[in-house]
Amino acid sequence: MRPAHEPAPHDTTVHDRPMARGARLPAPAAIADDARPGVGTRTLPSGHRRQPAALPVVPVAPERLACAAPGNVTPPLRARDAALMFRTVSAWNQATSAKDAEAIDALTQQSNAGQFARLQPFIEDGEPQINRALRTHRHRTQTMQRFLSDFAQLRDYRGESYRAAWLKPAALDALLHRARTRFFDDGIQTASVALPHAQIWLRNLPRTEQDRKPAILIFDASVRQKNLSYGNGLGMVAVEPGVPLELRRVTQQQGITFALFTAADDADGLLTKLPDGSLVHRSTV
Repeated sequence: MRPAHEPAPHDTTVHDRPMARGARLPAPAAIADDARPGVGTRTLPSGHRRQPAALPVVPVAPERLACAAPGNVTPPLRARDAALMFRTVSAWNQATSAKDAEAIDALTQQSNAGQFARLQPFIEDGEPQINRALRTHRHRTQTMQRFLSDFAQLRDYRGESYRAAWLKPAALDALLHRARTRFFDDGIQTASVALPHAQIWLRNLPRTEQDRKPAILIFDASVRQKNLSYGNGLGMVAVEPGVPLELRRVTQQQGITFALFTAADDADGLLTKLPDGSLVHRSTV
């Protein structure tokens, strides 16, 4: 048996593993207040299931979300960016909907993830050593190369997704205060096509360090993503390693940082690493 998922020491993410074993998309009344990956919902003596503990209601007006990412380098204002951010923050405290279930069913029908045996441990349990190897550039083993070869053959996903993360102070500062707006992660950034999944992951998975802060990273349809929706990973997608991202919008509501990313047009120059907030000079030449 594999041990329970434990993020790597430098892994700022909280959901490199999917939802509970055997679970499809949970109905609102089936999400326990102590639900977390690997743990089923509790049934009360009365036969009713506990509702999820309510997160703080996020009061927000559209104009609060129309501001661009802070700093001197400001992407052009795009109404669709503000609209996506507004929909996300406004719907943050809502339960799973029929629309979410339909989106996950469609994603799963299009997925070919079940054809790759080497990917199953990552889909089932997160395999933190995979991202540890990718982020420390110790991934040139034969096993890792085969894994990455299979990952590259996954079908593409084109759409919005939501990633839960506990960010280190340096990474949070990079999102909120730096002039640089381009980011990347050498690891595989798993996310869900259903916002309530990110809500569950963020609420229930532990942070490895007390100073980390909660965040939801929103990837729009321009970001290159792979379809991992299979088995325990229903609804799961992943941003490919090293994909450059452009920070379009960022806001904080009730202690949660919401950051919206699109695909960056230019991958050269200074980029900020999402795991730790450090600056790295990259060149594709």
